[in-house]
Amino acid sequence: TRYYETAECFLFFSSRLLRTAADASLHARLAPLLRERILERAGAPGDALALSMRVLAGAVVGVRMERDLATLLPMQCEDGGWDLSWVYKQGSSDIKIGNRGLTTVLALNAITALESQPQIVL
Repeated sequence: TRYYETAECFLFFSSRLLRTAADASLHARLAPLLRERILERAGAPGDALALSMRVLAGAVVGVRMERDLATLLPMQCEDGGWDLSWVYKQGSSDIKIGNRGLTTVLALNAITALESQPQIVL
């Protein structure tokens, strides 16, 4: 988009809305659409932040993004964190905003979310 580096930013923030809103009508309308869009992005290339956001968004709508988590794990740096990823850009300029701490926290949350999500065997 014009302001966010990846589609996963939109998916992630939409999933946070679903997770925190106590509106059944919103859930009924948004959850199936969000699930479809997340599944479309499954396995797409991405940096650590995009993969983390995708795994977390999937967890909210009951989708286990195991392949994306498997791609994320080897990106971990020797010091335990993950590299800086860009989350925001200033309109049409080339100025990008990112934060290594945000990337690391979301990666850790993604690992935790997938570990605590029930595994459904089909």
